[in-house]
Amino acid sequence: MPLADFRPAKRAVEFPGGEFEVRALNLLDISMLIDNHRYAVDQIAAQVRMSREMMFPDDDIIREAIIEVIRESPVLVANIISLCCDERDQQEMALQLPATVQLAALLTIADLTFKDAAAIKKLAADVMRLIHGILPPGTVTLAQAAE
Repeated sequence: MPLADFRPAKRAVEFPGGEFEVRALNLLDISMLIDNHRYAVDQIAAQVRMSREMMFPDDDIIREAIIEVIRESPVLVANIISLCCDERDQQEMALQLPATVQLAALLTIADLTFKDAAAIKKLAADVMRLIHGILPPGTVTLAQAAE
């Protein structure tokens, strides 16, 4: 199949009175989220790192990461949802969704993005390398400073 024929998998998320479709996060999305929500992403990465050190199962790590995303930044949640709906201009609408719908959307996006445990581990390592690669040498991240 040629690349031009590729269409990302999407799933419906229901809300009172309708539904919208979300897709998995891609590297451009992740890069934009890191750029726009650096502190929150740094805090989430620290939480995931701590969960790994405590040897939580991968499903628990995903749940912990989602809880951390919600706790750190409702705007980040809305940004993730609007990006994965391919409606970047609808972040304000995503902020107004009921919390249960936002959570359902995040869980669906996580499932589409991290279909298997190996992908989660690889992505986390890649994101950490990306974060450290874009920081000037010797820079201490906020999460490292807090430790």
